[in-house]
Amino acid sequence: MKATAIAHPNIALIKYWGKLNRKLNLPANSSLALTIQPLHTITTVEFSNNFSDYIIETEFKDSYAISRIISHLELIKKVALDKGLKVPKYAKVKSYNNFPMGTGLASSASGYAALTEAATSALGLNLTPKEKSIIASYGSGSASRSIFGGYVIRRRGESHSEQLVDENYFIINDFIVIVDRERKKIGSSKGMVLSRNSPLYKARLDASEKNFLKMRRAIIEKDFDTMGSLAEEDCFLMHAIMITTKPPLLYWSPSTLKIIKEVIKWREEGLRVYFTIDAGPNVHILCLPKDSNKVEKKLKELEEVKEIIKAYPGSGSRLLEEHLF
Repeated sequence: MKATAIAHPNIALIKYWGKLNRKLNLPANSSLALTIQPLHTITTVEFSNNFSDYIIETEFKDSYAISRIISHLELIKKVALDKGLKVPKYAKVKSYNNFPMGTGLASSASGYAALTEAATSALGLNLTPKEKSIIASYGSGSASRSIFGGYVIRRRGESHSEQLVDENYFIINDFIVIVDRERKKIGSSKGMVLSRNSPLYKARLDASEKNFLKMRRAIIEKDFDTMGSLAEEDCFLMHAIMITTKPPLLYWSPSTLKIIKEVIKWREEGLRVYFTIDAGPNVHILCLPKDSNKVEKKLKELEEVKEIIKAYPGSGSRLLEEHLF
C-alpha cells in the first residue's frame, strides 16, 4: 500500500487571508491563484501493518509540523474506513521539496496536496479532484488549490477549489526572488487568526471580493496589465492587515522593499512587470514571456538577490511511478 505523488505550490494573485471556520479551513474571502512549476514537493506514503508507529521524514522536524501531518493521515484513514476499506494503523511518509520551506513560497500548499494525492492513492481511494481538494484543504487552505493546475479559484466559505483555466491558457513568467531563506517565526495559519484584530480586516475582505471578480475577468481576457495591477493592490492590502495586527506581522525585510521599488521603477521606464508577495520576505515578479530575459538580467544586477527561480504555469497534483523509499 504505497504511492508517490508530486504537487506544485501556487502563488495567489488574489490572496486568501482569514478563516470563516478554523477547523474546516474555510476561507473568509475568495482567492485566485496560479499553480507554478518547476517548484514541487514529492511525497511517498506507505501504509503497512509492519509499522509500530508513524514514521515521518520531512524537512520539518518540529513536533507541531509532524503532528499536523499525522492528523491529516488520520483524516484520510477515516475516509477510507467510511468507504469500507481495510486500513493499516500506521504509515511511513517521506517528503522532498526542491525549494525553501516556510519562507512564503507556499510549501504547505504543495506539501499537503502531494500528501493527499499519495495517501489517498496508497489506501486505494478513487477520488475526484474535487474530493481531493476538500481533503487537502484540511491540511492547508491553499493546498486545495494545488490539486489543480493553471489558474485556480476558491470561493469564500467553500470547502474546495476549482480550475478556472488550465496551465496552457494564459502563459506568464513568475520570477521568484529569494532574498531570505530563513523560516518565518509565525506561520500563515496562526497569522490569519491573529489578523482578525486588525482594524483593516473587514475592509480588506470587502475589497478582495470585488478584486476577485475583476481578476477573474482579467485572466479570461488575458489582460496582463490589469492582472498585475490587481495582484499588487491585493498584496498591499493583505500586508496592511499584517502590519496593523497586534502584535504586528512583519514579514518583509529591507531587501523586500528594495525589490518592490526596483519593480516600480522598471515599470515607469516602460517594462511591463509587476510583483506580489505572500506571507514572507521573498518576492514573485510577474511578466510576459517576451520580457523575461530583460527582467532576469535586471534581477541579476541586484545585490539583495540570493537566488532567482524562473517559474511558469504548472499542472495539478499527480502520481509518480518512482518512490522515495
